[in-house]
Amino acid sequence: MKKKIVAAGGKTTEVGQSVIKSLKEIHAWRRGRGRMTIIEAPTPIAPARIKAIRKKAAKSVRIFSERFGLPAKTVQQWEQGARRPDAASSLLLELIDANPDVVETAARRRRKAA
Repeated sequence: MKKKIVAAGGKTTEVGQSVIKSLKEIHAWRRGRGRMTIIEAPTPIAPARIKAIRKKAAKSVRIFSERFGLPAKTVQQWEQGARRPDAASSLLLELIDANPDVVETAARRRRKAA
């Protein structure tokens, strides 16, 4: 007997449909009928490179964090290798390295809008 995941209103939720689809894919893969695609994540930015980007854009972590709207503690953890920036943060760091003034202007606009 098959069970259907339904919301309180009696309809299958979007999350429920996604879970069911994922489970069916896993089941097919385990039976040798499915195909899995492996996606390689980009190489994370090395802590030394993060520190170099920061030093190029600002003298201190505090100034860097104020200039670009990033938490100082997070930047310190990235530089020390305690944490790694996610994909969006890595992209932001690359943008800061390439054109810090544009990123600073965008960060300033976001602060004013908040």
